[in-house]
Amino acid sequence: IADNFDIPYFTEEEIFERIVEEGMMQGIAGEEAYHSLVDEVIDDMLRMGELDEDQNIESHLIHLKARFTEFERRSQE
Repeated sequence: IADNFDIPYFTEEEIFERIVEEGMMQGIAGEEAYHSLVDEVIDDMLRMGELDEDQNIESHLIHLKARFTEFERRSQE
């Protein structure tokens, strides 16, 4: 049994990029919708095994949700 079946490590930046892409595809507008999108992307990544509960998900959620203005700017480019 291989014991280095490590979960791929995604940086917060990579997760944010995914949120921006997904948000643009879904036409997300408004902070509330953005916050729901952050939850959705994180949940999907957890379900797909791309993130691990041990990776301080709460901290990621707080940081990512705080980036709404950056998301807004990026999605208007």
